[in-house]
Amino acid sequence: MKQQNITIEQIVSQYKSDDKIFERISIFNLVRDFLYQINWASTPEKILSIGEWYCASKHRLLKSIYDELWYKTRLCFIPFSFDMLFLPEELKDWWYANKKWYHVFLQMELNNKWINIDATFNIWLEHIYTVNKNRDWLSSQKIICNYSNVYTPKNDDEEFEIKKMLSDPRWFDKNDDKRIEKYNNRIRTVK
Repeated sequence: MKQQNITIEQIVSQYKSDDKIFERISIFNLVRDFLYQINWASTPEKILSIGEWYCASKHRLLKSIYDELWYKTRLCFIPFSFDMLFLPEELKDWWYANKKWYHVFLQMELNNKWINIDATFNIWLEHIYTVNKNRDWLSSQKIICNYSNVYTPKNDDEEFEIKKMLSDPRWFDKNDDKRIEKYNNRIRTVK
């Protein structure tokens, strides 16, 4: 789903409702169903302009929208590597597959407890990955991978330190860029 020229304010206006469960679910579904792609957009505004991203930006966008509606939210970081998920055979030996990284999801405070929200994968990937749908909005959603430690930064400096701690310092080369494009192309064809 590609959204062009849409703003956070327009989403808030369109989905604001007296039915708070409907409001939360509608916004979640909108953001969840942006195409999952590995790319380097870095702001909620960027995801709205291109209509695709992966966990970090989708959850920053959700946070921005929910915060605008006066929900209390926080970004959460957990240790992650792509080999924790299903990968096509041709990408299993890719060094990035087991590279130490982080997964980002959102927590929202409801009824005086924090619930997990994970909008990473769009709905048509449900037969491959964990896709959250049809839930009660009172209990936590399933996170896309197992985890034992959750890091919730209180500010930008803490977030930077958490990402640094969880990330492999090795960066990408041309072959990795080709593999990322191959993975993205594969995701685009799943329907």
